[in-house]
Parts: sequence; structure tokens; C-alpha cells
Amino acid sequence: MKAYRWDSATDHELRLSRARIIFALVVLLILAGGLILRMFFLQVVQHAHYTTLSRDNRLHVVPILPQRGEIYSSDGVLLAGNLATYNLVVQTERRSGLPTRPELLRLGQLLGADAESMFRSVHTARPNRQGTLLLLEGLSEERVAKFSVHQHLFPGIDVQTGFRRYYPLASVSAHVVGRVGGLDKRDLAAVAEPEQYRLRNRIGKTGIEKRYEELLRGYLGYHSAEVNADGRIVRILETVPPRQGEALVLNINADLQLEAHAALAGRRGAVVAIEPASGRVLALVSTPSYDPNPVTIGLDKQQYQRIKQRADAPLFNRSIHGQYPPGSVIKPFLAQAALAGTVSSGQARHCPGWFRINGAGRRFHDWKAYGHGAVNLVSALEQSCDVYFYGLALQLGIEGMAAALEGFGFGSATGIDLDGEHTGLIPDPQWKQARHKEPWYTGETVITGIGQGYMLVTPVQLAVATAALATNGWLPVPTLLGGRRNPLTDEWLGTLPPPAGSHLAAAAVQWEQVRQGMRRVVHGERGTARGIAMGLEAYEIAGKTGTAQVVVRELSGTSAELEDHSLFIAYAPIQEPRIALAVVIENGGSGSKYAAPVARRLFDHYLRPATARLDR
Repeated sequence: MKAYRWDSATDHELRLSRARIIFALVVLLILAGGLILRMFFLQVVQHAHYTTLSRDNRLHVVPILPQRGEIYSSDGVLLAGNLATYNLVVQTERRSGLPTRPELLRLGQLLGADAESMFRSVHTARPNRQGTLLLLEGLSEERVAKFSVHQHLFPGIDVQTGFRRYYPLASVSAHVVGRVGGLDKRDLAAVAEPEQYRLRNRIGKTGIEKRYEELLRGYLGYHSAEVNADGRIVRILETVPPRQGEALVLNINADLQLEAHAALAGRRGAVVAIEPASGRVLALVSTPSYDPNPVTIGLDKQQYQRIKQRADAPLFNRSIHGQYPPGSVIKPFLAQAALAGTVSSGQARHCPGWFRINGAGRRFHDWKAYGHGAVNLVSALEQSCDVYFYGLALQLGIEGMAAALEGFGFGSATGIDLDGEHTGLIPDPQWKQARHKEPWYTGETVITGIGQGYMLVTPVQLAVATAALATNGWLPVPTLLGGRRNPLTDEWLGTLPPPAGSHLAAAAVQWEQVRQGMRRVVHGERGTARGIAMGLEAYEIAGKTGTAQVVVRELSGTSAELEDHSLFIAYAPIQEPRIALAVVIENGGSGSKYAAPVARRLFDHYLRPATARLDR
């Protein structure tokens, strides 16, 4: 038997094999140690974190949108409500990404929708917690059916039911109620509780909808739901219902609002009517107007720009944004200021049809070429004698007139509960120097006495100041919101107390003298608005006509845009005033011919017996 020979080569191979085995064991031990450490980290150190992730993968909290609060008029007419609607949404948690432009182009062709608008809406918005993005709102049943047939071609895009805002009176109440619109970053930065807007795509943009957004929006509810791996809800574990927004009741009288809108007949202008003692806004109309319903659903950019750029400016709320020279409607307020000073109502002045400062220099003409003869304060108001008020302006001085008019609220916001109210302008020498770097001239004081020159007022300011004349100096704050209702129980949450107004101190006899002058404007033999008194037996009106020059023009100018503005302020009944109003018709011509008949129509409508209103 041959003996095995152990040589150095064999010994080398044995040592090499042993080293490889040891190295492999060390590597295995290191890997096993790392695995053990990782398992310890995941199972012990990160236990709470991954338990939460696991639970969140199985459970989703799904917010539930509340219905927006409804808006009613004081006579129970719905001004803003909610309609059930179908919306097309993207469920982003069930997609690998947002819809592409080609995909949305195919969807747009299928539904007849603007693909670019849909692309912008999903690629500029940030998904809410559920990853739900709105593509289209207010789908018809026909479009829903068409999409359902082809839904398999658009993964992650679904139809959901919801509500959209609806305005039954459309253009009649657009400038009061306002509208809702798309939610953007500026809106989110301005709201008090941004977490309430995770799921919303609409917010109040104008009018009451914007001013009382926090009352109208309601509060989100939620479902605690178990979902599967595809993100679909398997079962609802818990539900907290949403809280619907409060129902708001406005002071607006819908019947009067409709009548005022019809009375303006599409002309550019505004009507503001208020209850003198309380400041409750009974009607607020601006024409031309627009239908907020299609704007709320969503117009494309070109459609909206066409509305915005119309020459007659239907989006412009003339009642609070329009600023006009007041013309002769300013005269009762200057008359009251003069009576509070040194002027007597019996003080007579001769009107030859023109006026000169200190009897010399240029002539300031009266509207009546051959003059009014001898007039006092009451008859000057009745006939709207410019010459009398030229002299009165010089007696008061520009500072005296400015102080008196500011006391009536001109030159400052009235405080009406709408955003963006303009203040108008009551000029004085300091203003002119700062604005135009020029001194104030005496002739400018003279024309200020008849409401011309730099002076500007808004229709709502005129209505409030007229209310002060009707109440012997009580200057109310005009208010639109009258009260609130619980939408679930219909519990009346109470009429809101009117905001604190202010009182202008003057003797009762002074208010009475101005009242007599305004009464004779309508009921006097020479009253500038005596035409509207025909057949009027049930009540009496105190009013004042105004015709404000737009531009100085040649007599041959016939363009409608160059016509004077037509104005009229009034209240009625004289002894127990229930309504005060201001009517402004842009480029309407004579105040007595155009604005005054609108006021008579509204007084008749509002003051006639309730039984007659029901028979309409």
C-alpha cells in the first residue's frame, strides 16, 4: 500500500480554504448583525412611526363639504341657493401622476369642454388631503352618461355629486348678493381659517357672498373610512356631519329691487333706497348688470374678458363705486348749512338769470336764461335757482361748505356692508394745492354751490344724506344684512341691531324749512319735479332734482355719452318717512324728466297698500 504524501502545496490549499471559510463566516455574521440591528430599529425604535403609517394606509379621513348658507330677501325671496350638480374630478391617489395635456384634450373633445382650462386647473392647484382635484363643474346628465361609457379610458377620473351656487334673480341682485368664484392663493391668505378650504374650490368673490364668507361657508365634516390598496373606500367607520353655513336674511325688499331694476330699463345708472330711521337698505340696483350664474360655473378667459371689457361696464357697481358730480341735488344740504349759520329762509335775492362775483367779472349763468325774479331759500329750492345758491356759496365759503357736506357724510365711506365702497370727493383749497399745485379760485367756490367743479358723490352717500333730511338730522349707517337663521332648525337667530349712526344738531324749524322747499319741488306750482305729482293723492314727496354736466360742449353735440347726468333724491311720505332714495342715470339728461319719474314709480310701488302688492 502506497503511503499518501503530504507536501507543501497541499498545506497551502488547506490554509487558503480555511481563510475563505472564515471570511465568509465573518461576512455572514456582519450581514446577520446588520439585519438584526435593522429589525431592532424598525420593530422597536420606529415602532410608533410605522404603526401610524400602516394604519393611515388602511384608514383615510375623508372631509365632507357642507352646503353653503342660503341668502334671502326680507320678503322671503331666495337670492342665493344651492343646486345639486355633477362634477368631474381627478383622484390623484389612484394615478401615477396628473392628467397629461393629450389626455385632457381627448377628454375635452369627448365632453365639449376646454382642455386648456382643465389643464390649468389641475396643474396649478394643490391637491387636498384626498388628492381630489376639480376638472369640470356642473355636468349635464347627457355629459355624465357620455363620460360613463368611456370612463375606462381615463383612469383615476370620476364623476362626483356636489352643489353649485345658484342665483334665482340673476342680474337683478348681482351687485348686492355678489357671486362665488375660484379659490386662489390670495383668497387663502385672506381667510381666517384656511384649513376649512382644503376641499373647497369656490369662495365669495363680491357682494354679500364675500363680505359674510365666514357665516356662509359652513364647517367641514368627515368620514373615517377603511380603504383598500387601490384607495377605494371599503367601509365607513365613523361620520361627523358637516355644519351647513348660516342662512342670511337681507334687508333688501326683492319686490322693490325688481321694480327698481325694471324702472332703470337697462340705462346706465343706480338706485339706492333705504329706510330713514334704521338705515336698512331696501333696494340697491346698478345697471347694466350681469348674470352671475354662468360666471360662477366658470367661463373661459376669453368669455370673461368680453364681459369685463364691455363699454357699459356691467361688472361695475355704480351704487357704491360710481362717483358723480351731484349737480343741484346738493342744494338742500347747503341750504341746511346756511340756515344753521346766519342766513334766514326769508332772505330774498333777485335772480336775473346770471350772477357776478361782487357785481363784476364773468357771468355765472342760471339754468333759466331770463331768471327767477325774487326768490328766498324755500322758493330757490323749489325752482332750483342757481343764482341764489351762487350767492349762498360765497356766504358760506369753500371751507364752510366742505365742513357742512362732510357732516352729511359726503367725502367718506358710509359704512355699508359691501367691500370697496368709494368715498367721493369734497374739495377744498388744501386738496387742490396738494393735487394740482394750484391755488383755489373764488369762481370755483361759486360753482361748488350748485354741485359742479371737483365735487364727487356716490349714490349710496346721496341716499344716506337724504335720510338725514327726512329724520331731522339722523345720519344712519346703511346695512344690507338684517338677520340670520339656523339652516337645520330654521331657528331665527335674531335681527341684527343697526350700526350706530350719528346726529346732526340743528333746530327743528331749520329742518322744516328745507323740508318745505323740497316738498314744493314736487308739489309746488313752479317745482322742477311737479310733473311726477300728477294723480298723487295718497302721500306727499319731498325731493330735489339735479342735472350734472359731464363736459362743456357745443350746443350741436348730440352724442349720448355727452349728455348730462340725471339725478333725483327724495323721501316719502313727508310726515312719516318710510323710504329715502337716490336715483342716478348716467347721461340721462334732465333730472326732472328722467330720474324723478323713476323715484315716483318706486314710491308708488313700495308705499301702496299691502293688498295691492299681493295682487300684482
